[in-house]
Amino acid sequence: MFSPSNKLFCFGQPNSDTLLNSYINGTTEFEAEIPVGRSDPYEEHNRRYKEATKLLEMEKKKLEDVKNLAKGCESRDWWNDPIDQMSIEQLQEFMNSINELRRNVAELYYAPLGMMKL
Repeated sequence: MFSPSNKLFCFGQPNSDTLLNSYINGTTEFEAEIPVGRSDPYEEHNRRYKEATKLLEMEKKKLEDVKNLAKGCESRDWWNDPIDQMSIEQLQEFMNSINELRRNVAELYYAPLGMMKL
């Protein structure tokens, strides 16, 4: 296809260089000229698009997990609940949480000092 200023434009395959080489050589068969070590640009864009879409879906799932976790934390301030109203299971969970908190605090405090953990 030629523009009004007589510039050659070629859309799709083959590109204009392949078309001109075919005309000069007098052949009617076109071979796709893809530089060595490079894939078709459309294939590369499709591959990158699929990777980006996959990463986006993973990030959306992570965001949903964080929102669900935050929602669970907002709805329950278990450390402020009166102990005398807790069931046995809740008391055990409370004690496990307190012990885990104690271990975490000890790790943060004693590890930089090079001291033994509790």
